Amino acid sequence: MANALRDDPTVSERLQRRERWTEALVAGGRDEIDAAFRAGGAAAPRFAWNPGADDLEADACRFLLRYWHGLRGDKDVAPAAAIDPAAMRPALGYVLLLDVIEEGADFRYRLYGSLVTSVSSRDMTGRLMSEHHASDYVVDFTIACGRAGLRRRLPLCTMRFPAGTEYTRAWERLQLPLAGPDGSITRLLIGNVPTDHSGGVLRPRF
Repeated sequence: MANALRDDPTVSERLQRRERWTEALVAGGRDEIDAAFRAGGAAAPRFAWNPGADDLEADACRFLLRYWHGLRGDKDVAPAAAIDPAAMRPALGYVLLLDVIEEGADFRYRLYGSLVTSVSSRDMTGRLMSEHHASDYVVDFTIACGRAGLRRRLPLCTMRFPAGTEYTRAWERLQLPLAGPDGSITRLLIGNVPTDHSGGVLRPRF
């Protein structure tokens, strides 16, 4: 099945695009990424490696960054085994936890925050990132971010401005790598916070 997918011209092009975008994100490049978002009617996303807490807008993301740094101690990456959902209560509704599949071929949502589910009207728990209902270029960008994170082993903050949404101005997404016993990145801890057009955190409308 994997080979059949690679033989499909459309799928093959998207797989190649994900790899190009991974390389671009690792190196800090953005031209092709920006062009794809603009072609889809959206503003170009912002991204920054290894942000400080003051570089983040959302309280939930700032909390998760401090939590991750506290867990990692003198290591470069926090251990996945140390993650405690109860300790993340201030950010829990905005937390996504993903398992790395085949060294970044895909990512599976182990946890999909309740507030993210409510705002987006989708629960992706147990599903692959490649199955996400977002636009193709958004999915490819998100997968490329995950892959780049495996390579750089650093926190990555992105700010995405979705096209055609009535209430959501932006999604601030903080991606934090988590290591398994052998030191390889096995999971990603994500804070994903939507904001409205006034800059406030967007909450469910019911």
